[in-house]
Amino acid sequence: MEAARAEVSRLEREAAAATCAEIGHSWKSIGGCNAACENIDCGCSVPVHECEVCGDCDYGQNAEADEVKRTCTEQMMLDEPDYENRACDVCGAKTDDEAGKLCKSYQLPSGDYACNGSPEDESYPDGRLRFLSEVGIAGINAWVDEMVAAHEKTATDSPTETE
Repeated sequence: MEAARAEVSRLEREAAAATCAEIGHSWKSIGGCNAACENIDCGCSVPVHECEVCGDCDYGQNAEADEVKRTCTEQMMLDEPDYENRACDVCGAKTDDEAGKLCKSYQLPSGDYACNGSPEDESYPDGRLRFLSEVGIAGINAWVDEMVAAHEKTATDSPTETE
């Protein structure tokens, strides 16, 4: 019994001398901050905690914030009008799993493989393939036209060497 009391006493002394980083902070909420999700217009807020013992702050970097950011990013992907879920024009796959079995990929000169259907690298969170939609294609084409027009204007506005 005496040995057990001595061990408890030793552990209590160690715990009293230990830092919060070693034994765990005693967090309390002190407000929130912007989640800084991938969506530029994001208004998501995440909790900010401060340790009641040592005063350390997590600055919104915590498990709750990770979940808020993940959920926001997933919703942003689902709401993005430039992309759509549809079957691959080449292999008919609608999900990552199907594409892995059905994809009629081809080898590039670099040695890498690519899908003829050209889905985006990042699928929807539930594994559905993402493809550019007609809206997305029109947006890219409009941007390219704008860049070409700006380049042509710059070229015609520049003085020639004979002037």
